[in-house]
Amino acid sequence: MTDEGYATAGRFLAGVRERLNPGGRVLMFFGTSGDQDHVLGLALRAGLHVETVASRELERDGVSVTYSTFRMTPCGSVGVP
Repeated sequence: MTDEGYATAGRFLAGVRERLNPGGRVLMFFGTSGDQDHVLGLALRAGLHVETVASRELERDGVSVTYSTFRMTPCGSVGVP
């Protein structure tokens, strides 16, 4: 089962800033087999700075997918634009 319309991811990202401790961060693992641009846009709209910290391209059944780990921190945090 998938997160239709990324509703669950959207709710999570919209509320995560209030739940993080000072200096806290979220790590999210996501692949290009999903709508990565949409999910990262949800994070940006939620006031999160997104940084790619790891990435790996894999091929399965002739389809290439890039899996990335993103570090998300509240915009305006120390050291974060």
